[in-house]
Amino acid sequence: MSFTVANILAGVQRTYSNLIVDDVVDYLNERRPKVLRTLRLRNTTQDIAPVADQREYTITLPMLGATSVEWIRSATQADVKPLIATNLETLDIVNPSWRNRTSAEPREYFFTDSGGTPKIGLFPPPPDSQTGGYPILRLHYLDCNTLTSGSTITDNLLSEKLYIDLVCMAYAEERVPDDVALRRDMFEKELADNEAYLKGMQANATSTRFRCKSRRVSAPT
Repeated sequence: MSFTVANILAGVQRTYSNLIVDDVVDYLNERRPKVLRTLRLRNTTQDIAPVADQREYTITLPMLGATSVEWIRSATQADVKPLIATNLETLDIVNPSWRNRTSAEPREYFFTDSGGTPKIGLFPPPPDSQTGGYPILRLHYLDCNTLTSGSTITDNLLSEKLYIDLVCMAYAEERVPDDVALRRDMFEKELADNEAYLKGMQANATSTRFRCKSRRVSAPT
């Protein structure tokens, strides 16, 4: 769902009426990245058009880190291959001749910083270029944009309550020590509720994808 910084401010002021919007924005920009990392929210994607035999592709910044990378073969929902994360050091040890590997459908990905330009690499490199919109290399990653007083937040949460509790906890830690224990408990409970919510969504998505794949495999020829 989406909500605004103004929504969060209104919720915070029900507890700490002296806080103003600038305080809320500062606390959110300071602490929200950790929440995104903890929940591994996939709030941004980047699609890359593969090129035959090309190993590395420039990627967008800023990002807090990729949460998953997929090789999408076609428009069919189940025709998606999750790629495995690796790194250059591991490839050099496990596959010493990997740089000379002939092209095939990629199975692993790695990140590199070539000449100050962030890139994602594929192993092995793809055999074909994108035609008709496929295949697609899709990155799911955490893009923690800097918030302002007029920002709308589209993080996939149950509601804005998680960030209301986050700001209240941060303020209590700095200014209201007697409230710290309560505010931390409230935030941790809301964080756990959101973790359960996101895990449930992922489980449902996996189940749907499996059912679609099963129907496709078992369909009469």
